[in-house]
Amino acid sequence: MNFYVLTTETVEQGESGEQCGSKYELEAACKVCGTGAKLIGKLFTKGLTKAKEDIFCTTNGDLIISSDLFVSLERNRIVLKDVAEVFDHRGERLPLYHLNPQYSFPKMLPESEGLIMDSQCQACRQNGYFNDVIIGNLEKNIRTYVKPFAFHYPRIEGTILSGSDIFHTWEHMGYSSLKAEGNGVVRYARPLLIVSEKLKDLFERLEIRKLMFSLVLFHDAAKEN
Repeated sequence: MNFYVLTTETVEQGESGEQCGSKYELEAACKVCGTGAKLIGKLFTKGLTKAKEDIFCTTNGDLIISSDLFVSLERNRIVLKDVAEVFDHRGERLPLYHLNPQYSFPKMLPESEGLIMDSQCQACRQNGYFNDVIIGNLEKNIRTYVKPFAFHYPRIEGTILSGSDIFHTWEHMGYSSLKAEGNGVVRYARPLLIVSEKLKDLFERLEIRKLMFSLVLFHDAAKEN
């Protein structure tokens, strides 16, 4: 079965996570920056009432789906493992769910493309990833070009891949901070999402709009040397 990096072109909606009262487990997170913090239980948000799209990201990078889409995923036996209920910051339940995989892929191989690194935490080097782009020119009507992903991985055991239809990447986008220093806030960088071909096919059958899928490339051990 193939796997794909899932990204969305929908407009970001609302805030979520750390600044909204969500709780995180830091035991396995980086002790310096907090990258790898795991959401515990509910995802609290601000500025959300209902989904304008069936799937979208918050400004904090959390991937949210509508209750209708969640029902469709369950009906089609998509293995999600862990999905968080979504609440507003006052504690009111919203008709939304947060995709929050339990499992992560390993670190990408060096030949992977589509991400650049900037000001990474020197302790974990797991954050500070950004899209690799070619900046455009508004005056010349040249759009900024976002380079496509080509993520390479060593071969992963089939028993692991069959255990879920969604995974996190090891790499986390943006910066993390355990302390609110100066004008900064506590923030945990979010990983990207990798989905199975089964889930990709379902999204396409349901005609979920504004999704992009980048094929993940696996390498046998002999090809890595």
